[in-house]
Amino acid sequence: MTKSIMAIAFVIFLSAPVAMAQQRGVCVADIKAKCAGVEPGEGRLVACVKTHAAEFSDPCKARLARIAQI
Repeated sequence: MTKSIMAIAFVIFLSAPVAMAQQRGVCVADIKAKCAGVEPGEGRLVACVKTHAAEFSDPCKARLARIAQI
């Protein structure tokens, strides 16, 4: 359940307004580290994030949780 919420939050996160773009950096390193070989498209990146969400840094998890609340 938590992984699904994180994946949904990630999708929202990617479509966030430009004002939120500066805060995206919190998760960039985590996503690059865990999903480096994943080609974006057809849900592959979201699936990778769902798979590795528990391994992301605490700041990234917190950011995704805040976005999910919006």
